[in-house]
Amino acid sequence: MTTSHETNEDQPRAYTPEEVQDEFFGHAAFMVPYWVNTNHYAYKDSPLKEKLSGILHSFYATTSGSSGGFGCSVEMLVYGTEEAAERNIKAGRNFFPIGWEGAVDINDHGLKYHDAENHVPVPESAEDEGSREWTEEEMRVFFFNRVADFIAEWDSKTDISDMDKAAGMMRDIFVLCEGRDPKFEAKVALVATPHPEDKEYHIENGENFYEEETNLRTDKRDLVEAWDFWWSNANASLTK
Repeated sequence: MTTSHETNEDQPRAYTPEEVQDEFFGHAAFMVPYWVNTNHYAYKDSPLKEKLSGILHSFYATTSGSSGGFGCSVEMLVYGTEEAAERNIKAGRNFFPIGWEGAVDINDHGLKYHDAENHVPVPESAEDEGSREWTEEEMRVFFFNRVADFIAEWDSKTDISDMDKAAGMMRDIFVLCEGRDPKFEAKVALVATPHPEDKEYHIENGENFYEEETNLRTDKRDLVEAWDFWWSNANASLTK
């Protein structure tokens, strides 16, 4: 973990995008063994599927800013390409928001109250005739249901360890966010967004701070690469 509000520097500074990315993915990698090996009385003997759902509960809590392991909430901005939108419009189908400028945040800060292993009924509005942009609610349901697919798919595997199943599930989520899941024709940009008063508070206390917004995808590493790096480090520590 590279970010810390404590600093030995002369003046407080903004964390770099790489530092914020490292903090987020270091925390995400920590959640896998935390849940898989949990000794918590309520989950110790639970089936893996419930623990996978627990990982997602912690992940969603992190995105809502309710986790002690990461200092910001995280916007989840969904957007597709103009080419995909044109293709769907010509076919009379609905489409994802077009480009970064049209991206829609599907994080309503209530994600942590969703049981991640359960599929959600698709809104009736999704069956309306015509071609239009998907609504925020519809896209959130699509995301939930794809994640539920991941949980079921990894839980059903029989030839790998529970730890690898959980790590594989998390990786699939970041693959989806990078726009590389054929069943979710859009990207989900993860953008760390601190409370607007946090910066001033940390500066007053001589602490480093988060900028107003930080994309968790950096020029150095995309989301999948960041996950692979931090999970490799976490896994190496577990096997020592």
